Amino acid sequence: NINPCFLICTTSDSGSAVGIQAEDGTSCGGDVPGMCAGGQCLSVGCDWTIGSSRVIDRCGVCGGDESMCSEVEGEWSDSGSDFDYVEIVSFPIFARNLEVLEFGSRDNYLAMVGDTSGQGYINWDRRIQQPGTYVVNGGLDLKYIK
Repeated sequence: NINPCFLICTTSDSGSAVGIQAEDGTSCGGDVPGMCAGGQCLSVGCDWTIGSSRVIDRCGVCGGDESMCSEVEGEWSDSGSDFDYVEIVSFPIFARNLEVLEFGSRDNYLAMVGDTSGQGYINWDRRIQQPGTYVVNGGLDLKYIK
């Protein structure tokens, strides 16, 4: 078993190695929900309390009971002017578990743009992108299916 709180560094020229203990408070890394303390990886909850079993619920609330989620559903039928972008919906900045479906005409494309930055993520600036997974908002995976 590899201890994520014990780091081994090697030199590129001679290959010599030295082991050091990660600083207390360092994340155990990856998918390990923990932090290093005294050279050991200790489990922590989403509240970053050692030994806590709190987890983030599907609404994004640490220790939540999934009661803070809200579902928004609707239909849009206005086609807008030719070659215009038409805002259909906007999501709160910390929205999660989003599913946007397009029905009907294959002549239109959904586009996604950042609210404050104006940064386009998919099908933006008159460029049509292929379905796939795109990294948006600094690290979130957006799965685009057409």
